Amino acid sequence: MPKPLIAVALGVADTDEARRALERVAQIADLAEIRLDLMRSYDLPRLLRDRPCPVIITHRPRREGGRFDGDERQRVRPLLDAISLGAEHVDIEWDSIHLLAGTDRGRTRIIVSRHDFERTPEDLPHQYQALAAGGDVVKLVGMARRVTDLRPVIQVLRTADRPTIAIGMGEAGLASRVLALRYPSCYLTYAALEDGAVTAPGQVTLRDLREIYHAHEINANTVAFGHLTPVLPPREMLLAGNAALRTLRANAVWVPLIASSVDRTVLSTLDALELAGCSVDATLAERVALQLPYLTPKANRMGRVDTLVRTADGRWIGDYWGMDVLARAARWAEGVFEKL
Repeated sequence: MPKPLIAVALGVADTDEARRALERVAQIADLAEIRLDLMRSYDLPRLLRDRPCPVIITHRPRREGGRFDGDERQRVRPLLDAISLGAEHVDIEWDSIHLLAGTDRGRTRIIVSRHDFERTPEDLPHQYQALAAGGDVVKLVGMARRVTDLRPVIQVLRTADRPTIAIGMGEAGLASRVLALRYPSCYLTYAALEDGAVTAPGQVTLRDLREIYHAHEINANTVAFGHLTPVLPPREMLLAGNAALRTLRANAVWVPLIASSVDRTVLSTLDALELAGCSVDATLAERVALQLPYLTPKANRMGRVDTLVRTADGRWIGDYWGMDVLARAARWAEGVFEKL
């Protein structure tokens, strides 16, 4: 499959604003998602005429987190118009895909999507199979409350047999937006054009996706590290840690993982995320030491854990390095070179 794309999700007011935004997106990303349900008014032919970049046209109903609240066929009508106008993509919900039956799709790729704004369903892989027959791209989105909610998201991406978009929303889902790019099945990940312009909870800005995580360089060989923390760390900390990895030219990324403690379920999630190692926030250091089955002598003596090391036989061992994020990231990067 081709390299995953980076899409900017637009929540603009009208056609003029959308046209201006598309000009910006064309310079910095691969394509734009236009949320018709967030617009006060739009002229679809003018919006799509001579557009500077590929687009996804969406008209999201309230039941799936959008703002359109009306007749279903009226809602789908602009999507049919977008297809006839040659839009590159149309995103339609899983329970409305039948309304496109018999439509000549031309060159438009159909994204069949399902969103859950309350939780991340454990049966996400099963939902994937149900949606796979309906469109060219499958999109599954759930609300992530903690790191363990990322497991079914990554499982979908790991086993998908067609272009797929799988995302965990919310701050706890941020890591999924980055780590998804390591999987060949990943069709794209979403970003906001700027601060204050998000169209979904936890959406990261395009600037952060590029400057902090260097998303455009992530691939199947990228080594991933996590940071277990009860709250999302400051931007400066995430920027510094990833910058340290890049200083040693490591193909690696460091992402935040929201957790209030570490138990077997969390450890199995770290396995599912295919992480090479994990730092631990200071607020969790003592609790992790009490719950972890394996500790190094130093961590046991200190009664604290600030680093989880994955051994060759697949065990997670708690260690205490006593290093700041820059030193820890540099040490990880050195280890990456040894492994590669």
